[in-house]
Amino acid sequence: MKELPENQTLAKQINVALKGRVITEVFNATKYHKNTFYYGDPLTYGKLLTGREIKSSESFGMYVDIILDKGTKISFGDGTNLKYGTISGKMPDNYQLLLTLDDNTYLAFTVGMFGVIAAYAGVYDEVYYKKKCRKYFSAKQ
Repeated sequence: MKELPENQTLAKQINVALKGRVITEVFNATKYHKNTFYYGDPLTYGKLLTGREIKSSESFGMYVDIILDKGTKISFGDGTNLKYGTISGKMPDNYQLLLTLDDNTYLAFTVGMFGVIAAYAGVYDEVYYKKKCRKYFSAKQ
């Protein structure tokens, strides 16, 4: 289970390494994981995410948001791990979502025991996410 400081560090690393990168291709899970909880149909993530530019990232509670252009986001939560690497290097064999980027790198999302991966435009309508989001943003004001 990732704690807030780990997720905050991950969000900062995404801001440094990935800001301005464009998603070129989306690959769905190579291995079924019954405790991976997607928001919506993950088979639509390719159409939703391909061509989107990474603008920033932020973290609150157990969630990390990757904020893309055109009101699109990728949110992932507790139990979901992120691996960043070069396409020419050893890529993971098993993942629940893999994105290739315009600089010959990739992001692979994998789930341990359980985890959330949500790609969406607009609002992520999930009760725990909304609770954490409200709590975080009201504390910042």
